[in-house]
Amino acid sequence: MGDLLRRAVSWINGELDPRFVLVTGDVGENDLKEELESAREILDGLRVPYRVLCGNHDGVEEGNFQQVFGERLFRIDTETARFLCMGTGAGLYGDIGDREIEWLEEELAKSEIGPCVLVTHHALTEQGDGHLMVLAERGRVLEVLRRSCRVPLVLSGHEHAFSLSRQGDTWFVIAPPFVVEPHQFLSYELSPTMVRVQVYEYEPDQDSFISVESFSLSLEGEQGKTY
Repeated sequence: MGDLLRRAVSWINGELDPRFVLVTGDVGENDLKEELESAREILDGLRVPYRVLCGNHDGVEEGNFQQVFGERLFRIDTETARFLCMGTGAGLYGDIGDREIEWLEEELAKSEIGPCVLVTHHALTEQGDGHLMVLAERGRVLEVLRRSCRVPLVLSGHEHAFSLSRQGDTWFVIAPPFVVEPHQFLSYELSPTMVRVQVYEYEPDQDSFISVESFSLSLEGEQGKTY
């Protein structure tokens, strides 16, 4: 899989012009520090900044993830949005607690940049397609989002299939793991009122990545509210 990740890094460098790259977790498989270091060596080849969220295969309980990629909780600010990145930790259903909830509440309360985009490893919504490995404490997170009215978009990984859904004014997008066929990743172009999502997939016959789907999501809430 390392060779395919190198191809993806090279393709992104040559074909896309992202502001930054976010990896939504599970860059390892067996909680080994060596796996994370190998992934970091490849991702360091990106010509743009990147950050990695911890997934349930990334050795967070042993401290390996923190040593290689840094903290579980961080934010990225751009001119148009604030990305609140919350690594949801070990286990099929995550392991967040009061610390993560308090951090999320504080970041949303002090944010002067809008919209805010929440990025997690574990999904917050059940998709109804047999993939139910959602965050155990998702109810607490969703309540924070509901009270804040600041988060029109949630991006997640962990699940083994692409999914898109909406609850109230919030879109939930789940990107499948890159290591799972058909080896996809997503790009996002964000404005105050719209996000354009592009799905790219590895094409073995071309030994390259091709666009297989694109769609636009309105970020306007009730009564035309924008963020």
